[in-house]
Amino acid sequence: MKGRIAKIVKENLVYIPIFIILIATCWHFINGFNTYDTYKMFDLGYETYAKSLFFADGRIFSGIYILIANSFHIFQTDLHKISICICICIVAYTIIYFKNIIIKIYDKQINIYLIYLLSFITIFNFAYLDIMRFIEMPIIALSVLFYIIAAEEIVIKENNIKALIYLILAVFMYQGTINVFAIILLFLYMQKYKVLYIGNIKDLIKKSLICIIPILMNFMFIKIYGKLFIHTDRISVKPNRVFNMIYKVISDVLVYSKMRIT
Repeated sequence: MKGRIAKIVKENLVYIPIFIILIATCWHFINGFNTYDTYKMFDLGYETYAKSLFFADGRIFSGIYILIANSFHIFQTDLHKISICICICIVAYTIIYFKNIIIKIYDKQINIYLIYLLSFITIFNFAYLDIMRFIEMPIIALSVLFYIIAAEEIVIKENNIKALIYLILAVFMYQGTINVFAIILLFLYMQKYKVLYIGNIKDLIKKSLICIIPILMNFMFIKIYGKLFIHTDRISVKPNRVFNMIYKVISDVLVYSKMRIT
C-alpha cells in the first residue's frame, strides 16, 4: 500500500515543475492583460455579450461560461484571474495526457523528461499564450484537449462514436483550434503505421472527414441562431475551410518529412 502511494506521489510530482513553468510563462497575463474583446464585454455586459457574440458565433460553452459568472456576480478582472488559474490547470493536464499518449504509441525506449519536453512544446505550440488574453481561455484550452482525445479515439482506440462526441463538444467550444485535431490525428497515424502508403493515406483522409459532421452542425446552429435571434459579423469556420485545412496539414507533412510513398 505504501509503495503504491509512493508511486502515485512520484508520478504526480512532475506537475510541480510544469505548474511553475506555466505560471512563470503566463505571469504577465495573471497580472492582468485586457484585449479589445475584454473591454467590449465590459461595455456590453456578460449577458448581452454571450447572446450577441458567443452564441451567435456557435461558441455556446463560452457563452454559458460567462453567463455563470454573471449569475454569481463575478467582476470582470476577478473572472480573468479565475480563468487564468483554470486554464493553467487544463494546460498542465493536457501536457500530461499527451505525454501518456506518446508513451503508449512509441515502441522504443525514450527518456521520460524528453517526452515531457516534447509534450510541453507541442501543447504550447497551439498558441496558448495568445488565448490567455481572453476571459473564455479555459473553454478554448478545453477544446484543445478534446480535439486531442478525439484523435486518440480514432487512431488508437478506434472508437469513432466517442471521437465524434468529443469533436462536437470541441467545435462548440472553439472552432479555431480544429487544426489541433488534424495535426494530432496525422501524428498518431504516422506513429502507428511508420510509413504511409497510398492505402492508409486514403484511410487517414476518410477518418479525418469525421470532423465535417460537427463543423456542419456548428455552421447550421450559427445560421439558425442568426435567423431567429441575432446575426454576427465575425468570421465563422465554414465547411470548405475544413477540407483546405486538412489537405494543407497532410500535404505539408508529406513534403517536409520527405516520406516515401509507394
